[in-house]
Amino acid sequence: MIEPDSSSSPESIVAMAKSIILEHEMLDATEASSKCDPFDHTHRALQAKVASSQLIQLTHAGKFIYPAFQFLLSGEGAAVLGKVNVALDAKGDPWAVASWWYSPSRWLEDLEKPYKMVSDPARLHEVIALAAGEVEDDSRP
Repeated sequence: MIEPDSSSSPESIVAMAKSIILEHEMLDATEASSKCDPFDHTHRALQAKVASSQLIQLTHAGKFIYPAFQFLLSGEGAAVLGKVNVALDAKGDPWAVASWWYSPSRWLEDLEKPYKMVSDPARLHEVIALAAGEVEDDSRP
């Protein structure tokens, strides 16, 4: 998680978070669409996953971009990614969800980042638990 100091404005915190997210590999819409379905040149499969919150779609410099790690997963890892993105509302607040994936988890001794954990079948249960905890934290008044 980004730890701002007490003098940080909300705008500077968001700008810092976005810059950290953008340090990671991103795909453009054409690349992301070909990973979803290499035969779909209309981007329908990609847009269906974005519309259902299964994939994170960010807008940057007037273009849609997609965190690349989402397209490197298969099987159970891909399923967990989709479920977590839905639970965290990737469509409603994609930058916050991307920040969650790329931020070290304060709840883990190793401070691992969830986007690294989701590719490890032995740690998928931890990713699910972290997301559930995040949803629970967000629902508290």
